[in-house]
Amino acid sequence: MGAQWNWPNVPDKEGQAEMGRARALRRLAGIVVLVTGASAIPALSAPDASSETAVVPTAEALYKKGKTSFRKRCARCHGVNMVNPGVGVFDLRTFPQDDKARFVDSVANGKNAMPSWGEVLKPADIDMLWVYVTGATP
Repeated sequence: MGAQWNWPNVPDKEGQAEMGRARALRRLAGIVVLVTGASAIPALSAPDASSETAVVPTAEALYKKGKTSFRKRCARCHGVNMVNPGVGVFDLRTFPQDDKARFVDSVANGKNAMPSWGEVLKPADIDMLWVYVTGATP
C-alpha cells in the first residue's frame, strides 16, 4: 500500500520516508555529476533568435502567486495572511528579511514539526513564497 496523506500535500511517516529516499537519490545523482564532471550533463541547445522570449514576471505577480501558494500550503499552520493562530508555530511576519537561505532551507527540508516541502515545491515556488513572506524581490 502506498503512502497515506493525512493533510493536503503533507505525507505521513511512510510518505516522508519515501521522500527521504528520493532526496538521497537526488543527492547521489549530484555527487555523480560532481565526480564525473560537467561532461556527464547533456548539452542543451540555446534557443534561436526566432523563438519567443521568456516573460519575466513582475514583483507584483510573484507576490500574488506566493500569496496563493501560501494560502494553499502554509496558512493551515502559519495563519491566513501570516497572522499566527497561536499554536506554537513560527510567526513569519518576524522572519529576518536578510536570511533567504534559512527560509529556503526550512521550507525545502522542514524544521522541527514543519514538514519538508522540497519534494512538492520547485525552487521557483519557494522564491514566490519568499517574495510574499518578506515583500522582497527575488
